[in-house]
This record gives sequence, structure tokens and C-alpha cells, in this order.
Amino acid sequence: GEYTAIFWNKKTMKKVKWGMFWLSDTPEKPSKGWDADCLRTATWAVMKHKKSGKELLFVNTHLDHKGTEARKKGLALIMSKIEQLNTSGLPVVLTGDFNANPDSPIFAVLDGKMENTRKIAGNTDNKSTFNGWGKEKGVKIIDYIYVSGFSSCPEYRTVTEKYNDRKFVSDHYPIVSRLIF
Repeated sequence: GEYTAIFWNKKTMKKVKWGMFWLSDTPEKPSKGWDADCLRTATWAVMKHKKSGKELLFVNTHLDHKGTEARKKGLALIMSKIEQLNTSGLPVVLTGDFNANPDSPIFAVLDGKMENTRKIAGNTDNKSTFNGWGKEKGVKIIDYIYVSGFSSCPEYRTVTEKYNDRKFVSDHYPIVSRLIF
């Protein structure tokens, strides 16, 4: 099946605890939700910044590419889980391939709770995040970094440069944000 990995720099961050759940009516067991085409998951981790001692809750997901109900209910489930997990009021980072354009109604569940770093960053871009291995034409933004509880986001960037002489390392471009506690 699929998994949604979280990578971190062990020199600067420490994993405190983590878990995962399936995007379905039965999130505690492997299951396909609603009108989804695939099994989909979300992985979460409480991370500690070694130098400052500050913690954050990080969640990574991949919403279904076909099921509109699965995207909507999957994101609602993620927000519900964030509320359950974040009893200490930690800053939150939510990342993933949401398989939805920025104007999609699925994002209504985030209104007033989280912000898109592409929109709030001091330095940002409006580049496509999906490249389809070079076959996608025009701007298609379906990958996101949403946050809450940080003092600022100086930078958001879509990474389109070649890596080891490879034009594409994925059918999506990586995206990065710099966040300040």
C-alpha cells in the first residue's frame, strides 16, 4: 500500500512521538475511505527543535486523486485528528499532495485554522507543483504546506532545479517553506 513518510534533519530536530491513520471511516485499520480509488493515509509526528527545545506537530498526507468525497472527508478527518493530537497547542505543519486546486471547496475546513505558506510567505512563487514527468502544461498546484502557530513564514519555494543532472525526480516538484517559531 501507500505510506506518507516524514523526513527530518537529525542534527536539528528530534522525533518525540509519531503515528499514522487511514483516511476512512475506520482510521485505526487499513481501509479505503468513501469514494477513494486508493488506500490513503496520514502520518503525524511531534518534533522537537534541539536548539530551542520548542516542539511542533507535523502531519503529512496524500489525498485521493479520484474521489472528491474522499478528499473532502479525508481532510476533515485530518483536521479532527490534529485537534485530538494537539492538546498542548503546538504549532502545526500540514503537508501533502491534496490533489486539489487552490480554489477547491475542500479547503473550507482549514479556514481560520491554518494558512497556506504559499500565500503568507514574504518571498513566494506561483509555480506549478505537478509536472507529470514533464508532460503537464500550464500551472497545476496540488501540493501544499499549511501552518498554524508560527510567528512568520519568510519564504515559500517550489524547487524546479535539476538534481544530479535529472530534470525531474518525481512527477511533482518539491516545495519548501522556512518557518519561524
